[in-house]
Amino acid sequence: DASSLRFPFCVMPFRSFAAFGRLVPFEEARSESALVFCDTWDNAASFAASHPLVFLSHQWLSYASPDPDNAHFEHMVRAVEALAAERGFSPDQCHIWLDLHSIPQSNEATKALAIGAIALFAATTSHFVACAPETLHLDTGFLCSRDTYLSRGWCRLEQWAFMLANGTDSIYFWGDASGGLQRIDNVSSWIETSIKVFLGEFTKGEDKELLVDVVLGLYGLAFVSKLQRADGAAERGGGAGMNCDALWEQLQTHKAAIFPAELFGDLVELLETELAEAMAQVSGDQDGERWPRRPQRRTEGKSSRVTGRPSPDERESFALFDRHGFDDVLRASGRLYKRACEARGRSTFHCPRGNPLLHSTMRV
Repeated sequence: DASSLRFPFCVMPFRSFAAFGRLVPFEEARSESALVFCDTWDNAASFAASHPLVFLSHQWLSYASPDPDNAHFEHMVRAVEALAAERGFSPDQCHIWLDLHSIPQSNEATKALAIGAIALFAATTSHFVACAPETLHLDTGFLCSRDTYLSRGWCRLEQWAFMLANGTDSIYFWGDASGGLQRIDNVSSWIETSIKVFLGEFTKGEDKELLVDVVLGLYGLAFVSKLQRADGAAERGGGAGMNCDALWEQLQTHKAAIFPAELFGDLVELLETELAEAMAQVSGDQDGERWPRRPQRRTEGKSSRVTGRPSPDERESFALFDRHGFDDVLRASGRLYKRACEARGRSTFHCPRGNPLLHSTMRV
């Protein structure tokens, strides 16, 4: 059965992206018919199989606008063109996922739905480019750079979601034209930083509340994959298992920082129990059905010349789950989160105010 996304997966053809000459918000891109909408997970997976999809991540350069002086836009265009040349696909086939044009900016309800599906969005894309040239922030006058990019809570979330689905082989950094497109040089450092989403900086403290469900779901995916590897159920080759275990160890080592008690309570323990019981029950079924369920799909085989996506055995992979079979896990985490919120009598957990880290550049 087709899995339903909480909000459509929206990407923009690269040529349309470049033709705008600037970053445009979702509402303008929609009015100009410049977006491709995939309403279900199967639609998105099918589209991804025949198009290179690039997840562009960046730090906003003012409180009101992500790129007020077009400082990032030109770098993004160059970065995607360089990526296409390196990975062997045509820029004309490429489509871009970017927070500003892929997530609603005006309607808070639909924005929340899109944010809730960010793990699925990241899983669908095949390449990740962090665009972080040295640029002054319009409002604060402070220098924005690779280091400040890595400090942003939203940027950390995007990196973690992509790593879980795709590994680290397709994550790139673009600083400036002289440095060109670079692979992340210290994988362990990037992982340790990106998984600490709630220690990152947020302009709006209440944004943390939106991410509890998302981060819980990401952890659920990692937990299930760990159980699958322990049972010998995961079908992985090469050194992938060792790399997955390295990321799992990071998650366990920094668990308290990843899941602040004031936001998560006992949700992590409850999710672990529910997922472990579900897998144990399915493993005992006579029909041998796997859980999470994997919808029927066309296999990609080796690295595709169209998408530039490496095959599983080619990845320097930290990927912890099969991108085509984790909707059950997200549903389980979402159900627990909703139940906990109802028990506390509010729609989201309370986020303490007054944290000095919550006042920097604005994300989505």
